[in-house]
Amino acid sequence: MSESALPKLKWYQGLTKYHWWVLLVAVLSWTFDCMDQRIFVLSRVPAVRELIRWEERRGPLAAELLPAIRAEVAKEAAAGANAPEEAAAETDRRLEARLEALRAEKCDKFGDVFTALMILGWAVGGAFFGIYGDKWGRVRTLSVAISVYSVFTGLSGLAAGLADFCLYRFLMGCGIGGAFATAASLIAETMPEHSRAFALGLFQALSAVAGIGFALLTLRLQAQRRRARSDVTYRYWQLGLASAILALAMVLTATAWPPLADLAGWSIFSGILLLVGGFMSFIIGMLYKIVPFLAWMHLRNRGSARSPVPNMNKLLPEVDAQRQMQAHVVALALLLAAVIVPDWLARPAGIALAVASGLLMVNLLGAARRYRQHLEKIDREAVAA
Repeated sequence: MSESALPKLKWYQGLTKYHWWVLLVAVLSWTFDCMDQRIFVLSRVPAVRELIRWEERRGPLAAELLPAIRAEVAKEAAAGANAPEEAAAETDRRLEARLEALRAEKCDKFGDVFTALMILGWAVGGAFFGIYGDKWGRVRTLSVAISVYSVFTGLSGLAAGLADFCLYRFLMGCGIGGAFATAASLIAETMPEHSRAFALGLFQALSAVAGIGFALLTLRLQAQRRRARSDVTYRYWQLGLASAILALAMVLTATAWPPLADLAGWSIFSGILLLVGGFMSFIIGMLYKIVPFLAWMHLRNRGSARSPVPNMNKLLPEVDAQRQMQAHVVALALLLAAVIVPDWLARPAGIALAVASGLLMVNLLGAARRYRQHLEKIDREAVAA
């Protein structure tokens, strides 16, 4: 019987217990690696705040900044820029603003360092464990790599200072890089030829479970936060997370049942959900939070009691952001529907997406214009004083 006449085995047929065990260990190692990376995104700022001992340093920093701020406010009061009875409130306001700016600067600085060290560890670990995997054997090397990232992930929670936390994050990154490289090689070398391609695809695709878990965890944490009301940024994050979960679920489903991927529009539908519903929603939500906040903080540092700083909703009105989000949701719905009936809805979907993007640009330019107007007002009052 010729080879072509032999029955074609499905990817899971003919696998032994050892094959399944190798696949399970490799998949779980990479899934937990990815989950760890995403949890770190959530915990990085609180971790930095505790490691730099901000609450302990706040008092000495306030005492150091206070004389200069008092002198600054007194000088403005003598020049008539501030009312004398408002000097204490103005001093407290400026002190809080400068302490908050220092805290944010420190958190951003050390947070970037921690992330960079973790990524550097990925590269070093991938190279190191990749080389020694040939000498030690794939199974032993994978066990060592998993142990390294597990131990140093746990030790990160026990770090007493910045130096040891940096060391732990770097070594944890080494373990992640080694685990991925070794697990992929182990699957490729162990699985039978008819199962190898699908097993490697499953190994990478199931890491999306970590993304889904991160999205669900973020939604839960957001639900626990006490808010007076849900703003547009919050709703954009909810939309992005929900879209990402659905898109990743479609990818996992198509990986488990390959015929689904051949359905007309399946890949395009999940791609639209991930790009427009997920990534674009995240980016727009961050823009609506970052742009007015930076403008407000700068105006607050430049302002005075005689020139009160508008709140962030005045710089970028909530009603304008809501109108833009409604246009974004309509565009997303039309794009998804256009996958089913492209002849009718492809062009309206493109127009709707352009309108939503145009409204976003109008809102951001409006915030920049209001910022410049108030800044000019502060400068005029300072010159007049």
